[in-house]
Amino acid sequence: GTVNTEEVRLEDDAAEDDDDVQRRRKRPKKSYSKDNLDNTGAHLPHPLHVILHILDDVGSDAKPRKLVTLKFEYVQKLNVVFVGTEGPSEACGGNILCNLFPDDTGLELPHQ
Repeated sequence: GTVNTEEVRLEDDAAEDDDDVQRRRKRPKKSYSKDNLDNTGAHLPHPLHVILHILDDVGSDAKPRKLVTLKFEYVQKLNVVFVGTEGPSEACGGNILCNLFPDDTGLELPHQ
């Protein structure tokens, strides 16, 4: 009898697909623990950041007085921008970033 070469080719392709599936299944699965993520730098801020100096230039002083410095950092893995203060915080009591929004204590991440 005659054999249809297209049918043979389809059967060979099906066998190759089964081999591919078997190969994929045999690969060890990567396990991501919380420690591994922290060690790889997944939650580190982006190397570029913004520093904003807030100055008090009211008055006749020759040099404006620095009130506070804000540092903005972006963490790509979390898609969040963090803000921290630098420098003397006693002028604001250390709470300048608290309650920017109603009931915002700064202890929880914002909802997206």
